[in-house]
Amino acid sequence: NNKKEADIPIEALANKAPQYDRKWTKPKL
Repeated sequence: NNKKEADIPIEALANKAPQYDRKWTKPKL
């Protein structure tokens, strides 16, 4: 059960990682 719960947040973070990286990179430049 711990593995499944950890899999959900990891996938959500991986999906948000590219979006956050793009938004953070644009204002940084």
